[in-house]
Amino acid sequence: MTNYRIVDADCHILEPPDIWQNWLPERFQEKAPKLVKDAEGGDAWLTGVGGDPDPIGLTATPGMPFDQFRWMGVTYDEARLGCYNGAARLDDMNIDGVDAEVLFPPQRTLSHFLGDDDDDFVDQCRRFLVDRSAAATAGRELFEVNRLHWEQERPRQSIEDLLGAAAQVI
Repeated sequence: MTNYRIVDADCHILEPPDIWQNWLPERFQEKAPKLVKDAEGGDAWLTGVGGDPDPIGLTATPGMPFDQFRWMGVTYDEARLGCYNGAARLDDMNIDGVDAEVLFPPQRTLSHFLGDDDDDFVDQCRRFLVDRSAAATAGRELFEVNRLHWEQERPRQSIEDLLGAAAQVI
């Protein structure tokens, strides 16, 4: 068993700005979340949940001085690359002396996909989060999928997928 000195137990990832164009199959493109501007000109995701677009602001805070944290008005250009790029995330962890992280997928993404009635669409999200998270944590052994959001049969499959991807589920 690995001895971790420092484990960051509450990490969140930000969707890359081109995630849905690059990843989601063409048949689902029209259902994809849309990158739009928030009320203060920052980047935000418009999802199928409804309501106002969800700003990236507080998910993009790593590397930002605390007095610059804000909910709206933050763009991807201001966000640290490690917020949404696995290799850059590992570099940031090395700088910070963090041995492992417990990562949580974006709640807006979970809400968007899980709120849909199309089981194939929902399954695309589940598979993607497992695959992306395993890739983003290559070289590290700890990852947590926010599995309580899946239907009753899905948590077990998520765990099996993660274990198959050589990640440790806690």
